[in-house]
Amino acid sequence: MSVIDSRVKKRKFWKSFKNIIFGKNIFQVFFRIYLLTILVGAIFLYTPLTHSDWNIKIMGYEREYTFWDALFLSCSSFSNTGLSMLTISSFFNIFGQIVLLFLIQVGGIGLVSLAFVLWNLFKKEDEVKMNQIIMLQNERGTTKLNSSFKSIRFSVYLIITVEIIFGFLMSFWLCWFPVHAQSELSIVGKNLTITYDQDALIEANGNYGLALWQGMFCSISAINNAGFDIFESDCSLAAFRNDWNIIFQLFTMIEIIIGGSGYPLIFDYYEKIRHKRKGLKYNTSLFTKVALCSYFGVLLIGLAISYTYEFC
Repeated sequence: MSVIDSRVKKRKFWKSFKNIIFGKNIFQVFFRIYLLTILVGAIFLYTPLTHSDWNIKIMGYEREYTFWDALFLSCSSFSNTGLSMLTISSFFNIFGQIVLLFLIQVGGIGLVSLAFVLWNLFKKEDEVKMNQIIMLQNERGTTKLNSSFKSIRFSVYLIITVEIIFGFLMSFWLCWFPVHAQSELSIVGKNLTITYDQDALIEANGNYGLALWQGMFCSISAINNAGFDIFESDCSLAAFRNDWNIIFQLFTMIEIIIGGSGYPLIFDYYEKIRHKRKGLKYNTSLFTKVALCSYFGVLLIGLAISYTYEFC
């Protein structure tokens, strides 16, 4: 067998192996990359590297922590669903929380989009191949091929910047503003009762290291619409419902709106501002107008319905 034949066989083998692992078309590639990310995340969340306790305790009920729980949490965090069968802060250690945060971030921004943007940072030339643009467009891009990478790159930069800014704002609030911790969660008949200890503050109060970590985690979770937090009790944002603490909820709400708007909408308004500064006319796309109107329309309708059920 000649050297050329050997090389051809090796290439065919690696090509077949690549097709088996990642698929032959772009849709198979996306599905298998996402599936592998979720499985790897679940393996990490199940191993003792991320936690020390093997029992889940919820409202007096206790059972064993299984791989299916880890897989469910990995899917929930990667898809930014926010469903959890346990209290994250008390069950997972700092490494486990980092794994969850990584899944939230890459799931919210987009694994392929984040990888291409990071790869482009280290390249001398700002060039993107056509197959890369098609992949970006299928994951998060606009309907225009020539602007897909630009819109994703700007949106990723903006989202990370907003995460950092609001993460610091939240950490200051957690550290220096008094927030009372939940003292008791009980069920009487069909009613859920939550009481708060007016003398006990949350653990992050006065501890800036913990406040910074909780603030950054909450900021990234909020802008990706993930619904996870690492506060020490099951009360989540309920502790921030009174007095000046509603400002913390306002921070969260602003990030949810920014993250929920979507890359094309964010980039479209960026282009409008940029053209306006140059004195040029720019018309926002029909998609942006419809998306913006429907987003705030559903928001206001939901607010009205919730207010009616709660107070009327």
